[in-house]
Amino acid sequence: MLKTLIVAVALLAAPSLVQAHQVKAGNLELIHPHIRASMGQSPTTAGYLTILNHGKTADRLLSISCACAASVTVHEMKMTGSMASMAQVPSVEIPAGGKVTLAPGGLHLMVMGLKAPIKAGDMVEMVLTFDKAGAVKTPFEAADRPASKPMSDKMPGMDHSNH
Repeated sequence: MLKTLIVAVALLAAPSLVQAHQVKAGNLELIHPHIRASMGQSPTTAGYLTILNHGKTADRLLSISCACAASVTVHEMKMTGSMASMAQVPSVEIPAGGKVTLAPGGLHLMVMGLKAPIKAGDMVEMVLTFDKAGAVKTPFEAADRPASKPMSDKMPGMDHSNH
């Protein structure tokens, strides 16, 4: 009886686990939103996700907010020869029928001025505001740092804590 109950609870919980990694808003689908657990008392971390646009017109990510931090912005890391540079991006176009991936080493969310450390397993809600889809509340699951670290973690002078 107990075994049957455990299996039933696991099956009921499975759809909610899948939904935690995917949010739909209009023609957009936000897949696997996650944030890196912060390192010690560091006031900065990064967030990642893939945004699919199933529509026939482009949409644009205009802004991001989170109660957990003073600011969240999109940054892009670029390599010019052997020199890495990081710059804030004012908005990101999600092309019609296309996708944009925010991942280590490229476009990513910079979460700055953390109000408290973020631990692996924490859920952090961010609001992503799009031109057409509007404000989309999105849960980001905190995980330990990805195995493939962004170039900024490997390069001296790429600290974002002073933004």
